[in-house]
Amino acid sequence: MAIRPELAAVPSAAGWYASADRWADVYGLPMSLAPDARSLDTSPAWYCQVGAAAALPWLAGLDRAAVHAHCVGLADAFREGLGMEPGGSAIVSVRREGARERLAAAGVVSAARAGGARLAFHLYNTEADVARALDALV
Repeated sequence: MAIRPELAAVPSAAGWYASADRWADVYGLPMSLAPDARSLDTSPAWYCQVGAAAALPWLAGLDRAAVHAHCVGLADAFREGLGMEPGGSAIVSVRREGARERLAAAGVVSAARAGGARLAFHLYNTEADVARALDALV
């Protein structure tokens, strides 16, 4: 992150990792924040790093074209089920009255974007997910 020197950044989630002396400030109060940008640090996400160490080599070994074909294929099947043209993207925006509510009631996660329900198909999605979303909307 870069901030102009004249702007003051206020630490809002400062913990032991943002202190002036991490090991001296682990216990007790008051904690003194580091005098530099480290005062904005948050504790490392230890468990996330353990998960990433296992997942990243697997992800890096995937065939990128196959992953793209899978994700876009699901999105295009969803579009076809709604009578839409293929889009060539894993992201679909549905502009139908009550679409978000109907999807949510069916257990389908979507986001509200520009008046539509936005669905993003990914590696972990299956044809069953497409069918569930279509059942909710058709």
